[in-house]
Amino acid sequence: MRRMAGWLMFAVLVTPLLGPGCGEDEQGSGYRPCIRPPTTPCRPDPPDSATGVSTDADLSWSCSRSECGLPVTHDVYLGTYSPPPYVGSTTRSTLDPGRLEPNTLYRWRVVARDAIGSAEGPAFCFITAEEHACLLPPTDPRQPSPADCAGGVSVGAILRWQGGDSQCDLPVSYDVHFGSISPPPLVATVTQKAFYPSLGYAACYYWKVVARDDNGSAGGATWQFMTAQRGVEVLSAYLNLRINDDNDNGASLCVHECTGGWNEGSLTWNNAPGWVSQILGRGSRYTDSDGSLWMQFSIPRYLVEHWIASPVFNFGLTIDDGLRNYPGLDTCTEFYTKEAKGGCFSPDPYLKVTWRAPGGGSQVSTFLPMDDAWAHQAFPDAQRGTRTTMWAGWGRWGSLSTIGNARIYLKFDVRVK
Repeated sequence: MRRMAGWLMFAVLVTPLLGPGCGEDEQGSGYRPCIRPPTTPCRPDPPDSATGVSTDADLSWSCSRSECGLPVTHDVYLGTYSPPPYVGSTTRSTLDPGRLEPNTLYRWRVVARDAIGSAEGPAFCFITAEEHACLLPPTDPRQPSPADCAGGVSVGAILRWQGGDSQCDLPVSYDVHFGSISPPPLVATVTQKAFYPSLGYAACYYWKVVARDDNGSAGGATWQFMTAQRGVEVLSAYLNLRINDDNDNGASLCVHECTGGWNEGSLTWNNAPGWVSQILGRGSRYTDSDGSLWMQFSIPRYLVEHWIASPVFNFGLTIDDGLRNYPGLDTCTEFYTKEAKGGCFSPDPYLKVTWRAPGGGSQVSTFLPMDDAWAHQAFPDAQRGTRTTMWAGWGRWGSLSTIGNARIYLKFDVRVK
């Protein structure tokens, strides 16, 4: 009887701990151990018989899980023949096989296993996409050395650049165009990003680089630079315009490089030459020793060096409203021209260039008198370069009720050797 009581107590204590589930038979009448293997892997990705699959695709699947709550490991088999070889195992439902070959038939399967047993999935297959050939041309050459528009460049300078690289790991060559005219002619083809030109003193040079490989070419931007004068270093250059004190309305003016020539006797607003939109400098007012009011513009050294070395006469500058915005009021300023004679450079417009010999020689200032011309929007056919004054900025002209923009054109010979 005591043995029976002990057995009954054991049954009462143990059976509730097992509970219903895989430890019971189908009627829940008693304990049975879980001995079922994992479920079979299914729903492959890439789908079975898929085509055009990326060569960077991962393999993934579903369904495979333990029937008894045990950890599951997946053995993956992948290859180009049947049966495919083993490539790796993972506890997840995905595997990165690495880069696949293009336009290739692959076969694969997954075997799920746990401590109870294993379940082999069906054989799947897919075909990878054709690999598109890299057809990109080289990148554009950039960052030239000497820098674009540089001045005072040594006659021993080497032309160098960045960029111009192949985007498809192809060999690259560089067509170097170089000369004193624009566009510059082709002078050499090199495989390094460097070219050794023959340079002269006080000369303007143009150059560009075209990168080439089997896929095409890239380039086309033309750069320029100015070599130093023999024994001369340009330190500064300033354009000076004398203001008519009675008509200084506080215009904010700036100077640009003019890109064409003209005749001051026939210049009008409509036939005026072009000009570079880049601002070279902004004007600032100052009072001379004789009490006269002037406006001064700083001109880049490279531009002056270009003028001095060039065989072309009468380079020009354009003065206009630096605000580039209709202000709603008169802001025009009146300047004197060369026709308003009053002494040495007073009130004539002039360019002052300061230079010195290399090695710390004495500074020398050269004054370059100017031939001037001007155009006026309000009177495009009447205001020419024969007047004693010229205007720049915004203002009301004559009996007109609207405000127009006035622009000054200046030209001068700077071939001073």
